[in-house]
Amino acid sequence: MNQLAGFWPRLMAHNIDLLVMLPIYYLVSLLVPSNQWMFLICIFITFLYEALSTISDWGGTVGKKVMNLSVLRSDGERLTLSRSLLRSLAKFLTIISLFVGYLVIILHKRKQGIHDMIADTQVILQSNS
Repeated sequence: MNQLAGFWPRLMAHNIDLLVMLPIYYLVSLLVPSNQWMFLICIFITFLYEALSTISDWGGTVGKKVMNLSVLRSDGERLTLSRSLLRSLAKFLTIISLFVGYLVIILHKRKQGIHDMIADTQVILQSNS
């Protein structure tokens, strides 16, 4: 049986994803002379990485795969592209709220962040059986 993933495994998955994305960000910084454009391009790349990874067979990013996590709809089904895009977009609300949307995961009974509530998703720890 799968269980809901809490804050700490999700934070570790996020940190792994940062390590995956850093070389890409560095490459963008070499190719784009403007800091404003670089920032916007990196946000867009991250948005696509999140959204497309979540609808892949892995059900999440590289970090989530390493941590044995998957993103599903609250009914347990895989995400559609539109729901995955909504979830990724909603993460920006979490960021501009000074990351309070992530801290909600600690207190929420279904371990959902604000972006999960908006997109009606959950992150599960996959069983090894």
